[in-house]
Amino acid sequence: MNIRSSLLKAFIIAGVLATHTAIAQDSKELYNTASKFMRNGDYSNAILVFNQALQLEPDNFEYKKQLGFTYYLKGDLVKARSIIEPLLGSRDADVQVYQIAGNIYIGREEFKTAQKMYEKALKKFPNSGELYNDNGSLLMNIKLYDGALRSWIKGIEQDPTFPGNYYNATK
Repeated sequence: MNIRSSLLKAFIIAGVLATHTAIAQDSKELYNTASKFMRNGDYSNAILVFNQALQLEPDNFEYKKQLGFTYYLKGDLVKARSIIEPLLGSRDADVQVYQIAGNIYIGREEFKTAQKMYEKALKKFPNSGELYNDNGSLLMNIKLYDGALRSWIKGIEQDPTFPGNYYNATK
């Protein structure tokens, strides 16, 4: 009886592990397929497949980020914003998610929201040349030229290997 019970538990554990591995593998394959659609400009199919991957792994930050980015690329800024904004409060929020959010806000002409978001992002990632560059571009577009130049110069100081700040500061 004890051996039978142990075998049953072992089979159950093996089944759970195999199922978990299969789901992770399937969601990864879906993610790769969606990424290919996205790279090829087939945003509608990319969105469908990213959503399928998220059904298998609903808490996957990267899948959500790429789904939001795909909506941005497709031009659906309302949907993109609804997906990206909750990610900004996550401890997993990275430079890229802030860049996507900035692009969405700028596309929606929500310049003050973008400016506040970049300030928050630069506090979290003070060495990100990309964020200083994007912030400078925003400031330039809203005609805050001195602020834009300061952002690009700070970007050069903090991340001298990122070329965008050099380029924009010299323009």
